[in-house]
Amino acid sequence: MKIPLLSSLLLALPLLTHAELTPTTPSSHHDLATRAICPAGNQIGMYWPAWGAQKPAEAPFARSSLAFYVLVVTTANGIALPDGHTTTDVKAFVAGARAVKSKPLLTVGGWTGSVYLSALISTSSKRTAFAKTLLAFVNKHGFDGVDLDWEYIGRQGAGNNIVSKLDSANLAKFVAVLRATFGPKKLLHASLPAVGITGPDRLSLKSTKAFAPYLDYITVMVYDIYGSWSATTGPNAPFAECIGGSSISVQSSITAWLASGFPACKILLGIPTYSYLFSTASNKITTKTYGGKKTLSFQTLGRVAPVDPHTTYKQLIANKWLSADGKVGMSGWTRYWDSCTSTPFLFNPSKKLFLSYDDVTSTGIKASYARKMGLAGVNFYDSTGATTPIFAAAKAGLAGTFKA
Repeated sequence: MKIPLLSSLLLALPLLTHAELTPTTPSSHHDLATRAICPAGNQIGMYWPAWGAQKPAEAPFARSSLAFYVLVVTTANGIALPDGHTTTDVKAFVAGARAVKSKPLLTVGGWTGSVYLSALISTSSKRTAFAKTLLAFVNKHGFDGVDLDWEYIGRQGAGNNIVSKLDSANLAKFVAVLRATFGPKKLLHASLPAVGITGPDRLSLKSTKAFAPYLDYITVMVYDIYGSWSATTGPNAPFAECIGGSSISVQSSITAWLASGFPACKILLGIPTYSYLFSTASNKITTKTYGGKKTLSFQTLGRVAPVDPHTTYKQLIANKWLSADGKVGMSGWTRYWDSCTSTPFLFNPSKKLFLSYDDVTSTGIKASYARKMGLAGVNFYDSTGATTPIFAAAKAGLAGTFKA
């Protein structure tokens, strides 16, 4: 998940007490072994961005079973809140989640906050120290667990990340240390790339079995597939790929993760609630055919990229670009459905703008697929763009009652 650039100035966290730093040790090997058993299913998670306009009191905690506070960033010595953020929102977030029995988790890292992750887990002593630092913050503020949001393991992401060929191996060691430190009752989650975990050869690991025993859940982030960096327009989060387009989709990504040995019942399918805006060269939509499949998603780009490429689903309705039920384009926009990728998009011919997003229908399709594949549930990025019908579609899909 890509987030706005954060200031390089970070607020130092308050000194932590001995009690907050004391790790919890699993009572037996049996406790750890139970992590191989499926955790609770039908989960609906949401990432709550602390930098956004949505206050903790406005977050839809009642519609989620897992709530992620996004985020704290890494520093050379541990973690910190970004500049301008205080523990006031942290406390309000945890209280809001607990009030409706949604489990609050602390997200660490992210697009701009993963600079030091590689270094912090590079040696045995550093792994132990970092695990204790995370536990201290979790205990101090009442979180139920932690989420490691490492989007580019073993690869460069934001441009200034520390990178090592040993990142994947060290991560496997770290989640084991993290479980031993956090004990059997705390939740451990990782937000991981759609393409899998990058190994020392810069290819996705063929096996992820080493990570599974220590993690309760992972979210597979199947979004940002097409964006401002792409050669054509395309779906932000395609359910299915089209030959000739990107080979990454919900179906291909989940298939690859399962083939790597990660348990289906520990996987949350990431679903975006934000869009990507593209300029097009033409004021007409052209149908293309790839391998016998017809698609509307891949249009030739215009010369000038939009200044602000992101809009949430909720904003599309508020701006009256979409009708309240999300079924009809408005204000010069026409809604299209691409049957090849099972995603909607809006097109404005007079402005030559193409906007890819997820809606109630695509969300329901993805949640239904999560149920079909035996996944643990879905996870929205982020809470600010999700509407009540979006949450309802996810719930219905996981229950097997969604009808497109």
